[in-house]
Amino acid sequence: AVLMCVNFTACSEDDPTDEEGSSTTQPSDEKKLVKIIQFVDGRLESVSEFKYGLNGRIAEYQNKTWFGGDNPDQMKYEYNWYSNDSITAIRDGELSKGFKLSEGKIVRETNYYGDESYCYTYNKDGYIIEYKELGQDASYNYTWNNDKLLQVDDDYYIRYSDSTCKGFFPLFCDEAIIGSGDILFNAHPELVGARITYLPSNMTSTNERTTFDYELDADGYIKSCTIVEEEYHGGKWYAYKPDTYEFVWE
Repeated sequence: AVLMCVNFTACSEDDPTDEEGSSTTQPSDEKKLVKIIQFVDGRLESVSEFKYGLNGRIAEYQNKTWFGGDNPDQMKYEYNWYSNDSITAIRDGELSKGFKLSEGKIVRETNYYGDESYCYTYNKDGYIIEYKELGQDASYNYTWNNDKLLQVDDDYYIRYSDSTCKGFFPLFCDEAIIGSGDILFNAHPELVGARITYLPSNMTSTNERTTFDYELDADGYIKSCTIVEEEYHGGKWYAYKPDTYEFVWE
C-alpha cells in the first residue's frame, strides 16, 4: 500500500507533529446517527444515544445496558474537540482517552485508564491499513480494494452484498476490528478511515463466521441489522443467539 506523507503516517513514542487537519464533519445533506438499540434473541440489551454540537461533531454519548436485570448499567462520554487536531473523551466526569488527528484522521490514541497509546496508519486514499499499540509487536493490518475492506491480517475475510446504504454502516468499526472500537468511531467512522456504504454480507475466520441481514428505511439508511455469529468446534458449527440492532437517523 502507498503511504501518505511521512508527517501524517509516522507514529513513534513521541507526539506526532502538529498540523491543521481538514474537516471531519459528515456531509451536510446526510442524516446523523442518533440512537442504536440492541436486542439479543429478542430481549432488549442496550440503548446508545448520540448528541451532536452545532458543528455536526459528536458531543455526548450515553449508554444503558441490561445484563439480565431490571436496572441497567449506565455510562456517559463527553467529547471535546480542539480545533481540528485533537479530541478528548471524558467518561463519567473523568478523562478517559485522547485522540491526535492529522488531515482529518486519528493518528494516535491514548487510553489514560490503561496508560496505553496506539498508532493508526492510512493509505493514499485515506483508508486505515494498520493499527498497533506503541511499544508492542502486535498489530492489525487491513487490506482494501475498491473502497471495500476485504481482509484483516491473514485470517479474517469480509464479503459484501450488492447493496449499499445512505450514510454508512454503523457497526463496521466494531465487527471489522477497526482499531480500539471506541464508540466515537460508530458516529464518525471517517476519523479512522472506515466510512463505507457497502453492506457486509459475511465475515469469516478459521473458527468463526458472522452473517448480516439488513432492513433499509425509505431514504436508504440502515433501519435494522441482524447479526448471527457462529463458532466451529468438534467438527460442527454452533450459532449464538442473534443480535438485532435498530438505528435512528436524524
